[in-house]
Amino acid sequence: MSESSMLRTDSQTLQFQAALVEISRAGSADLTDALTRISALAADALETARVSVWLFNEDHTELRCLHLFDRERNVHESGAILEVGKYPLYFKALEESRTIPAEDARTHPCTSEFAVGYLDVLNIFSMLDVPIRREGRVVGVLCNEHTGSPRSWRLEE
Repeated sequence: MSESSMLRTDSQTLQFQAALVEISRAGSADLTDALTRISALAADALETARVSVWLFNEDHTELRCLHLFDRERNVHESGAILEVGKYPLYFKALEESRTIPAEDARTHPCTSEFAVGYLDVLNIFSMLDVPIRREGRVVGVLCNEHTGSPRSWRLEE
């Protein structure tokens, strides 16, 4: 790894640590503001087009978008819902607490289910999805989406 890559990785790590401290201190009233700032920071740090935070409903049949930042359009959104039953391979990987680093999301075994109607519509080529755990259970996912061309994800990311 080159010195500039190491410095970039160190900077990303510090930014994420600061963001995690901020979100852990945020009260429920401040959560929307914190997610707005943190999603924009994450999109810039990782140079991704979209960053979103999703949470499962109580019985894990749906995943609801708590917050999404689209860096290319500079838009913050929420409220989208994914039905777990429609994407069994993806949700099986999440439930196994696996990070999904899909260089080509259209062909990756865990994300190819999204190829038609989502990835193609939004021009998403690569995804880095990280399960969110609480008290030993997967409660959601942090999604990073890259557009334009396939992208290899580094371990540090």
